[in-house]
Amino acid sequence: GRRAPLTALLAAFALLAATAWVTRDLPPPSALVTATQEQAATPTTLPPPPVRVAVVGDQVAASLGETISGVDGLDVTVSTAPDCGLTVGGFITTSDGRVERDVDRCGDVPRQWVETVQQSRPDVVLVVGTMRDAAARRLDVNNPWTGPQDPQVAEFLRSDIAVLTDDLAADGAEVVLVTVPRVRNAVSPVPIPDPAPNPSAAEESLLQIERQQVRDGNPGPGFRENEVARVDQVNGILSSVATERGLRLLDLSALTRTWSGGEFNAELRTDGVGFTDEGGSAIGEWLLPQLRERRTVVAAAAPPPAIAPDTPLPPAPPAQARRTVGAGQRADVLV
Repeated sequence: GRRAPLTALLAAFALLAATAWVTRDLPPPSALVTATQEQAATPTTLPPPPVRVAVVGDQVAASLGETISGVDGLDVTVSTAPDCGLTVGGFITTSDGRVERDVDRCGDVPRQWVETVQQSRPDVVLVVGTMRDAAARRLDVNNPWTGPQDPQVAEFLRSDIAVLTDDLAADGAEVVLVTVPRVRNAVSPVPIPDPAPNPSAAEESLLQIERQQVRDGNPGPGFRENEVARVDQVNGILSSVATERGLRLLDLSALTRTWSGGEFNAELRTDGVGFTDEGGSAIGEWLLPQLRERRTVVAAAAPPPAIAPDTPLPPAPPAQARRTVGAGQRADVLV
């Protein structure tokens, strides 16, 4: 019994000696083998994939999307509509004094944005506040010309923007609201063609009467989007939607006010509205870490299946014999 461990130990020494004798003339490992072994032993960290971003809004958003497209780590899709807002409703006075029915210029824009998001499948949708939402607006002939400072118009803007964010988030992307920076716009919207007449002569006549009535009290020309109070009011509405819908709000307006040379620094802003490549790079570096730390989007619960009114009722359960208590017996009852 004592000789077995000694025999195993002698066999191990013999195996080591034989291995050394057989491999004594082999060349040392090549530099390539050594490098491969060292590389295998060194842990590697791959860079994170780019954040897929869709940017929607007006010409401010267009400039933002184009200039941040060159930032490493962002894969940007831009879908914008110049001189349109995040909302569609009522009548608008343009900066040169014309009156437009909002739907005539911008009625199809929200649907186009939703389709872009459905096709591009971004991680994040940046919804940038617009200049048009600060314009003079008349919701209908029974309401006066006013703007985002009016409670009724503010509620309309809030409700319409909230619906837009819901539609953009329907496929699982995180929707992030972005405040509109203060602007110094000097370019009026390009006139749009007159809409085609309504096929119904009576309805067309009523529409023309409405248009004429709406023009009464028109505040006239003016770049109202350049008024700080109006822009701040729009940004306040964006903030309330973010709170109501549980969305993030990135304050681009506040960021531009921290820039050296001010928010209208010509090296960072063009024409008082858009951004230079340098400005876009600065915004992209500010955006990227915030977009990487995106929130988990909780998918909405699936709606219950629809039941047609004529669906037959399920069959009744089989009849059971009634239990009886005999005379003189005790009945146990649970209430």
